[in-house]
Amino acid sequence: MASIFTFFVRRFTLNPVMSGHSKWANIKFRKAAQDSRKGAVYSKLSKAILLATRRGGKDPETNFDLKNALMKAREFGLPKDNIQRAIARGAGEVEGITMEELTYEGYGPGGAGIIVEAASENRNRTASDVRHLFTKFGGSLGTIGSVSWKFKRMGLIVVPKDIGDKSVTEMEALEAGADLGAEDVKPISDGYEILTSIEDFGRVRLGLEKRGLAPRLAELSLLPSVQIPIVGDDAKRTLELVMELESLEDVQNVTTDADIPDELFSQAA
Repeated sequence: MASIFTFFVRRFTLNPVMSGHSKWANIKFRKAAQDSRKGAVYSKLSKAILLATRRGGKDPETNFDLKNALMKAREFGLPKDNIQRAIARGAGEVEGITMEELTYEGYGPGGAGIIVEAASENRNRTASDVRHLFTKFGGSLGTIGSVSWKFKRMGLIVVPKDIGDKSVTEMEALEAGADLGAEDVKPISDGYEILTSIEDFGRVRLGLEKRGLAPRLAELSLLPSVQIPIVGDDAKRTLELVMELESLEDVQNVTTDADIPDELFSQAA
């Protein structure tokens, strides 16, 4: 279990795996909120529930991937019938179209690595859509393994600085992370990023909730070991590429090691 001292040491040493990820996560959240008004996000949410159920079973108390998918689904208003149907399909209780998990790796303009995780019943359509966007924005698709070696799947939890009437101090976040066995805790502009191993993700998230530190975001994510600074037109096109990829109905997650200037994220908000 980590100590508060460990977290302070990491603050002053190179720890790039955390840096900047919440900016991309916030963009994804806002984009999903916009899409939900069109109904497009319902398909993504249903697929996430189906896949989580297929991987870990239908009990959200033991399947934290499913619990997280259900939390997001309810946040965006996915109807209860859609949720139950997705769980039933994932558990194999009803017949349906075969859903395939797909991963694409490539490079954006400026050389940043990009990983696209998708769920689709039509592999050819999804591949064509993804390839078209990479080409449109000056990127290129690579082979499996060409990019993923630069990333590691970990638990990312973001606790806001203000939860209701409560203000969360940096020391509270550090103490909670240390007590619960998180890998790292880092202050960001509007809260705290808490990094965990895959195995500890569910336990740390539940522990934070019990302490009154309800996360704004909690997900298993691919995090880059090192970020690639991208500026100018390349930065703008990289951001556009990631957002367009996220908009594809078959795409579940897009991850990049691009370090984009903050002002571009503000413009995209």
